[in-house]
Amino acid sequence: MFKMYMSTQDILTMFNYFFIFLLLEFTLCIPITSQNDINRVTRSNIAFSMIKTKSCLDLISTFNCTDLKKREKNKMHIYIADTNKNEKFQVRPVNSEKPDFNGLDGIVVIDPLPEAHYGHGLILLLIRKDYTKKECKQKNGVYYPLKGYSECMYLPNHRLCLLKHLSKRKFQRKPLRRTPCAFHFFPKVYTLKNSRLNRLQCYSDLNGFGKCPLNKNNVGEACVNAGNCNSEVESNKVSCTESCDHAVLVSGGWNQFINQYRHYENMKDMWNYLTKRGYRQENIKIYFANNSTVNLDGQKSTKETEPAVESSKIVNHIKEEICTQKSRCVDTLTLYLNGPTFQNGDILLWDRNRDGHATDLEVLKLDDLLRPLGNCGARNIIIIADQNYAGHIISKILNLRKTNSNYDKVHVITASSKRSWSYSRDFTKGLIQYDNVYIDDREALIEARPLGLIFKNMKQNLAKKFKIRYLPGKNINDIAITGPSTELAGCRPNIFGIG
Repeated sequence: MFKMYMSTQDILTMFNYFFIFLLLEFTLCIPITSQNDINRVTRSNIAFSMIKTKSCLDLISTFNCTDLKKREKNKMHIYIADTNKNEKFQVRPVNSEKPDFNGLDGIVVIDPLPEAHYGHGLILLLIRKDYTKKECKQKNGVYYPLKGYSECMYLPNHRLCLLKHLSKRKFQRKPLRRTPCAFHFFPKVYTLKNSRLNRLQCYSDLNGFGKCPLNKNNVGEACVNAGNCNSEVESNKVSCTESCDHAVLVSGGWNQFINQYRHYENMKDMWNYLTKRGYRQENIKIYFANNSTVNLDGQKSTKETEPAVESSKIVNHIKEEICTQKSRCVDTLTLYLNGPTFQNGDILLWDRNRDGHATDLEVLKLDDLLRPLGNCGARNIIIIADQNYAGHIISKILNLRKTNSNYDKVHVITASSKRSWSYSRDFTKGLIQYDNVYIDDREALIEARPLGLIFKNMKQNLAKKFKIRYLPGKNINDIAITGPSTELAGCRPNIFGIG
């Protein structure tokens, strides 16, 4: 009689094979949602392979993207909109009033540089089920099988867009943000049944891609409707007996993908930085995304933020509440900017109606922001810009100085040039870290190093991380964020008397 002897190793091997068999059986019987997960893995593979093989001009509308080609997958983020229903998607970029793409079965968006502030190039890939292999080839796409059907993944035709753009520029001059040959912000992806819901979704650790970022979103309808969020402009003071420091902090956010937690942390840190250095809470105005209930210090009595849903309100606050007060009531005015920007430096605010299209009210133009400073009574004005393409601010101030000497007192520190980006929280944290300020609580006096020295130290310690751009005021070289060391913090007696 035949007898079979099995060693412990044989038993373990058999158990492993049996486990794999059960796993395969389970995989074959998985529900539709799990099949969607398998499809997403396939699409993520196709998308990443296209990044490696397609030309830079096809990917992000630029001739050189060597760094992108070398980028590791786990340093990129992937966003997908798909469905197991008979739905068709439409895609509307930020700078387009109508959808640019219709009848899509899926969309993949790759963020190749998630540590950079938004305004940098994103990679958009379109999916169609109804294309034949020949039609997919004509689109220069990739045709691949899924369970029960095949799909075509292809890139938008950036080359055709550039040709149209160049031909139009011969006859008319349009702002740079109106020419969407590349995608610098997450588009609105929606169906005709629900045009308000953005169907894009970030997938953490999908097939080797990175973890999704933390977002700061309390999406309450109360502040999406601007009628419920109006902040009335206070009447101007007719006189003042003290001169105070004021600040305006702006972070637009645009939508749930762009309004990441790091912007909230930056705004909170800058608020704490200014209040600890003497700025009164009532003299600091924060415009943050759609959220008017940001917790700054845990105190219920603290005036929190206003929603950044309307550019005219921000400009009017600077113009009416600060710059047109009696000229000697404001000592230092600090503007801190930290949000998504267009390539021309204009600032993207919150998408108040969730239609995915940036109207003039939802864009804070640099020209509008800087115009009130030309007739501002503040003794000194500091602009701190931790955002992309911030070098445009320096260029505009230099041009404005040629015709208006009031801009000579404007000081600018930026985290980027006209063509570069700012990253993560490096710049804001660095500014606060290297501005070593000693505060004497007993006498409420402050000793602050001048911005020139701050810039010098930041340049030495942080130059490896990003390029710092600095424009000093012409008249005063020792301007400090909180005023001279011999003056009271935040507010000082008005030496000129009652205005």
